[in-house]
Amino acid sequence: YNMDNNPDLLYDYLLEVGQDFINEDLLKPFVYGSADNLDYLTEHGVIFEDVEKEFETILKQMDLIVLSSLWEGLPLTPIEAFSVSKTIVATAVDGTVEIVDDGNNGLLVNAREHKELAEKIVYLLENEDVRKKLEKEAYLCYQNKFSFDIFCIIPKRKRNCGKIFF
Repeated sequence: YNMDNNPDLLYDYLLEVGQDFINEDLLKPFVYGSADNLDYLTEHGVIFEDVEKEFETILKQMDLIVLSSLWEGLPLTPIEAFSVSKTIVATAVDGTVEIVDDGNNGLLVNAREHKELAEKIVYLLENEDVRKKLEKEAYLCYQNKFSFDIFCIIPKRKRNCGKIFF
């Protein structure tokens, strides 16, 4: 979970997902970024860390990624998740909807809908077969649209983009 755009939603969705999941060790929320006054959440099993140095390694250990932004430009979080075969539950905001194909490589929810976000998180945690299908498609999306190979190949082709040629 990335706190940069919407730290308050973290409180809502963790409470909605349920303390039961955390108490029974079925859910280990891992948050990267920083925010003030997070003592309550850390006391209830939420792990906070600045993970930029080992981000890919940590992503690989997650069951799924959550992006609950209220706004985005072109978010890197879904692309980074897809690169290590992880699916995402994300808010359907500009930028994110250009990457996350709802029901194909991840799940989208309406922004500010913590109940819907929680339901989708629980759904993927309880339905490993669905999560694995989404992960497979997420990695294929990464390979076909966002990998280094794709970005290295495109400039080699002569492409007409209006009056700009690559």
